[in-house]
Amino acid sequence: MKGQRDIASFVLRFTQDLWRDDGGDPRVEWRGHIRRVQDGEELRFTDIAEAMNFIQNSLMQVTANALPKEDQSYRDKAMRESLKLWEVFAESYTTLFVNAMEKSVKQSEAFQKQVNETVEQVMKPWWLMGLPGQVTEKKPVEATTQSTDMNAEILQTLAALRGQLELLNAKVDRLEKEQSQTTRSTKKDGPSAR
Repeated sequence: MKGQRDIASFVLRFTQDLWRDDGGDPRVEWRGHIRRVQDGEELRFTDIAEAMNFIQNSLMQVTANALPKEDQSYRDKAMRESLKLWEVFAESYTTLFVNAMEKSVKQSEAFQKQVNETVEQVMKPWWLMGLPGQVTEKKPVEATTQSTDMNAEILQTLAALRGQLELLNAKVDRLEKEQSQTTRSTKKDGPSAR
């Protein structure tokens, strides 16, 4: 015979921050946010164990609230029974999240590959592609491979140059901003402040 039924729902969201450190190496930080739907209680976390603890405490509280307060023996047995379900879930959640992260990484890598291929086509100089409508002679496989390797090298060099140019542009922008602030400060103070 089934008795009382209670529901506990959670909304779990992850946010990824991806950036380059001063050395140009990639840095990734994951942050999470979990909210219990029934009462809106929420937790922000950087360690998934915190989220699992939040869920476990919430589920145990749902069980405790549903039990009669006067029968302590019954309450103890019900809490142990509720913990069994949590133990099974807790054993598998690591695998569940690792699989989800691996899938996310694979999708990200596939997207990055697609972006790189598009950039490669856009960045390829016209003299390497041939003119529209131009019939190109068939080249031996070895020559084509060498040409492809050379194209890849050129694209890699262009990408490195683009990165350096972006850094230089950022420095120039910063210097111009500093110069502009200095100029405004000088104008505001007037020539006698020098």
